[in-house]
Amino acid sequence: MKRMTRFISLCFIGIACSLLPSFAVAGSGDTVLSVGLGVEYATGDYGAGVTTDSVTVPLTIDWYPLQRLEFKVEVPFMYQSNSTTTSAAGIRFRRGKAAGGHGTAGNGSGGPSPASDYDTSRSVSGPGNVSLKAGYIVLEEDKNLPRIMPKVYVEFPTADKDKGLGTGEFVTGLGHEMDKWFGGWHAYLDGTYNFQGRSDEYQLKDFLSYEGGIGYQVTDRLLTTLLMQGATDLTDLSSGLLETRLKLAYRLTGRAGIQGFLAAGLTSGSPDFGAGVSMSYDF
Repeated sequence: MKRMTRFISLCFIGIACSLLPSFAVAGSGDTVLSVGLGVEYATGDYGAGVTTDSVTVPLTIDWYPLQRLEFKVEVPFMYQSNSTTTSAAGIRFRRGKAAGGHGTAGNGSGGPSPASDYDTSRSVSGPGNVSLKAGYIVLEEDKNLPRIMPKVYVEFPTADKDKGLGTGEFVTGLGHEMDKWFGGWHAYLDGTYNFQGRSDEYQLKDFLSYEGGIGYQVTDRLLTTLLMQGATDLTDLSSGLLETRLKLAYRLTGRAGIQGFLAAGLTSGSPDFGAGVSMSYDF
């Protein structure tokens, strides 16, 4: 994990250093900055037997110093109705260890850690894990080929792990995004393989997160998208995520936009229901 973290960090440093001459030539006129703020709600028991309601307020900053290059920072504030779940790479899952685990939350009997090992009556809130993504478009979309963008991802353990707002470990990832327009239709795929740190409380596993969808440009301002997103198991105890979403994106002005979604979980490790809305502004 430490080697992978160093590798991801070097990727970020290498990208930044290689682009310093370009920054000097491009100037501020070629820089595009987009700032977004949203509210997301989800509810479910995530296989723990106790329902958790959660609210996430993510502040996102997208910076495009070059036409092909993107940096994205996300700073979330989180609320959850109890401490029976936690999250990594934006994915919520039940806390504890599977049978045979001997973490600090273990029940000592060799079975899975029950939800009663955590506070089920008191809500918790605070800053979540800050994440950074960098992507570079290696292939622009044309008549026959999709746009392809490899990316690197780092999530920093800034959330309070004792409250269950995070695992207290780094998450690093390597992935790619691919999308293409077919007239008024838009299709995309997004996949990342994530490497987690090692924890005494969780039997963390490296995992694959993915998303794919098909959208239709209803008007010049409105895009509708039906998508699936999921992830393989994040721990030996939790089950994988799989949910479907209906998303609407509406361009209010040339610079401002609003998005909303409704979500339904398809596995026991997914939220039963979710919804969210966000606004963004391009500078």
